Amino acid sequence: MRIIIGLFFAAVIVACSGQRAVGQMRLSLDELEPEIVGNCFIYHLRAMDEYPKVGQLQSKVCSSPKGWSPARHVPFFLHIALNSYYNAERATCGSYGCSSTGKDMRLILVGDPLPRAYVATSDGAPAINLIITTTLVDFIQRSAHMLANDMLEDPKLAPEGYYAWLASLRELGGKSCSLPVKWTNTSLSPRIGEQNVYRVAGTTYQFLFAHEMAHLRTTNNACGYKSNQALTAEMNSQGVELACDKLAFDTLAKADMALPLFTVATFMGMQHYLTLKKPQLMAQFPGGPASFREAFPALGFKERSQELVTAWKGACPIGRPAAMCQMQEVMAVEARKIIDSPPPCECVP
Repeated sequence: MRIIIGLFFAAVIVACSGQRAVGQMRLSLDELEPEIVGNCFIYHLRAMDEYPKVGQLQSKVCSSPKGWSPARHVPFFLHIALNSYYNAERATCGSYGCSSTGKDMRLILVGDPLPRAYVATSDGAPAINLIITTTLVDFIQRSAHMLANDMLEDPKLAPEGYYAWLASLRELGGKSCSLPVKWTNTSLSPRIGEQNVYRVAGTTYQFLFAHEMAHLRTTNNACGYKSNQALTAEMNSQGVELACDKLAFDTLAKADMALPLFTVATFMGMQHYLTLKKPQLMAQFPGGPASFREAFPALGFKERSQELVTAWKGACPIGRPAAMCQMQEVMAVEARKIIDSPPPCECVP
């Protein structure tokens, strides 16, 4: 099933750059010198006369375990993340800079062993903090790379593909948590190209950023979800995430910027990784298992992936000439194959 050429053509369209909005945003890497606080690289995306102090962000966010420095991620993260952020912003509210008018918008890359993207409070400062962890960057970039290898159907690349990686996770299930989760992404076919991998990864960044913007622009960050007292806190949290996913997808779909296949690969990779390593991650999390459950009330990435594929199909009626609808049926089959892949067992502490 050699669909990669069509996929990359669509990805180039949906991840394309827009025009620079003078005075509102900063798009050049040369202009974005990070403010390094603890284990965070903090990028101020809005041009302002004076930036608010970071405040308690260091103790709350930037004190992650050592050994997860964001420095090595910057070369393959910053440009594509900025491009994706501004695309998501333009789709969400119509122009660059509109999501945080009058406020300091901070894109914060933090070294952390957990894959996360979220908005953090600013202790009263006129700022919005959009946090993304180095491990999530790894999941996004490597899922795009490995799945592209699989779709080329090159036997030489099979050991370096997404499905081989999922199989390696299942092999680790039930064994000691001290065993590392190894990534197998060392080879890159010249038929794919590094820039195409970045563009495909950018579609997932766009969705995640649009999701966080959906939180910001709705009452109580709930994206329209109304809490049900008959449900558990975890189920209600999942309801909020699903509502924000829908708002994010609908927003991007209207602008023809949605390509859920690689987002599904990222989500399901995270689901399997967290299932495998959950006992160890909970034990190592600051504050222990109770704090872990509070920080991660909703981990139902399989349900979120299923809903994304359903929304994708609904947004692509027969004959719609949109980039995201090219070969949608074929790509949706691949997405469902990923969703239905058996999960690993938890490891043994």
